[in-house]
Amino acid sequence: MSRTDRKGKGKGRGSVESRGESGAEADLSGSGAEIVVNLHVTERCNYRCSFCFGKWGIRGADDPGADGGVDGVFGDPGRAFLLVSDVFRLLSVAGPSSSTNIPVRFNFAGGEPALLRTLPEVVEYCRSLGATTSFVSNGLMLRRFGIPWLARNFDLVGLSVDSAVESTNLRIGRATSAGRVFDIGEIVSAVRALRSVSDCPVKINTVVNRKNVYEDLSPALRDLAPEKWKVLQMLPVYDSTDEVTADEFQAFVHRHAEFADIMTVEDNDQMTASYLMIDPLGRFFWTTDSEGRSVADATGYVYSRPILEVGAAAAYRECEISWAKYARRY
Repeated sequence: MSRTDRKGKGKGRGSVESRGESGAEADLSGSGAEIVVNLHVTERCNYRCSFCFGKWGIRGADDPGADGGVDGVFGDPGRAFLLVSDVFRLLSVAGPSSSTNIPVRFNFAGGEPALLRTLPEVVEYCRSLGATTSFVSNGLMLRRFGIPWLARNFDLVGLSVDSAVESTNLRIGRATSAGRVFDIGEIVSAVRALRSVSDCPVKINTVVNRKNVYEDLSPALRDLAPEKWKVLQMLPVYDSTDEVTADEFQAFVHRHAEFADIMTVEDNDQMTASYLMIDPLGRFFWTTDSEGRSVADATGYVYSRPILEVGAAAAYRECEISWAKYARRY
């Protein structure tokens, strides 16, 4: 989801250095903000969205029912535990001689995280470390896991809602191979069930693309009543056929001005180099900037060396993350 600022050395959280700050200080340890690590735990998904950026070219990942071996690091609890504990240790301490702990949240994404068979074990291990947890799902998480377990194990529920219109969801690819189409009514009912037992906040993510750019999501948002709504401009990483212009994106935002108090808007520039992400193979990853300063592979991403091979600190130093942009979001 990110491109990058020009290279240079700077500090990330506390004593952790990142290459993306062009020499600028980026010490957020005193800000009180949490650091969010997006764990893309699987490439598998029950949908086939045309603009999906959760693609890493993992063989067999196009089969939602494939053996867990295609899930890479996170399909093996032991390896997953080693990775997240190393990342947590790196990011949660403000400095080598400091006793200040920085809050860390692991955000489970995909693909569709509900398809990871080991998800409950990995989530509960993250929480045992002292991290908070959240997820972003197309709704399958709400069907596959019981509401009590979700309420007990997540501090934020994220749901991808790109359209409330069946025909638009079909065009986007938000339907299973068996023909089950994303159903906004089902999502609303599940959210209400969650709220009946928990005060866990709900966030909606909407990717504005060629197929939904003229839609009015206001009725669905009123029904869902989310605490947060993130509106993202479709990022042309994996497939650029669905991208929209800056003017079209802004028109979508203005159409939904009623929700300005809960809306966070991210265009391509704001999404660039501002997320800390780990792919299913256990690598930090990011996208190239507009001038191509990094060399991306066929997926449009650039990767660190695997965390389990070189350690979280060494892999992190290879990331081109702008902590200034990150701080503006969180």
